[in-house]
Amino acid sequence: MMFDNSFLCGAWVVSTNFSLRMSMFLVAVLSVTRSLVIVWPHCRKHIRVSGIVLAAVGYSAWILVFEGTFLALGWFKTLYMMEISGCYLHPAVGEHWSVKF
Repeated sequence: MMFDNSFLCGAWVVSTNFSLRMSMFLVAVLSVTRSLVIVWPHCRKHIRVSGIVLAAVGYSAWILVFEGTFLALGWFKTLYMMEISGCYLHPAVGEHWSVKF
């Protein structure tokens, strides 16, 4: 019943979505950088850690801004389902409405 609170439920959903998206992004960055180094071995000196960190910080800010905007503007609301003991985002304007990314 802890997640029946809308704030905790929202924080849980945002943190879970952030972790999922960030892990997929970091795997993609790792795959691209390793592929570049395999194809062009001398390209290693041009790949900087600061660029990768900047990309990760920018992407995480992008995710958090959009998640926060959707929740703050009321486009989505968090719902707790006791049957599955979990929270999820639900469109606030109707059952048929969804955001396409």
